[in-house]
Amino acid sequence: MTTDNSARLEALGRERLNAVYQRDEWDAKVKQIDAEILSLAEPGDTIDVGGEPAYIIATGAHRWDEKRAREVLPDALVQMLTVTETKLDRKLAQAKLPPDLYRQACVEGKPTIRAAK
Repeated sequence: MTTDNSARLEALGRERLNAVYQRDEWDAKVKQIDAEILSLAEPGDTIDVGGEPAYIIATGAHRWDEKRAREVLPDALVQMLTVTETKLDRKLAQAKLPPDLYRQACVEGKPTIRAAK
């Protein structure tokens, strides 16, 4: 980091801290509002704002749950749906491979900004 950039980076860092703080406050407020809306509305209801539909209360997503499927499906269906797949185990690779070789098999994500504390 050059001296020319340090003042601008500090200003951006301060601005980001403030924005994150405000976002956290807004996120908490939205969660509070959502909880109250969901306590008053039912799936299928529409919330109008200014006479126009703004929100629709949707049912929760149905996500496949293997444990539940094993509990509710007959054994014959469980057997029919059971597959064996050969795949590489990430944890085993991390434990057994030299770090450099393991890193070669990884893809690097985009840089992120994290809190220093």
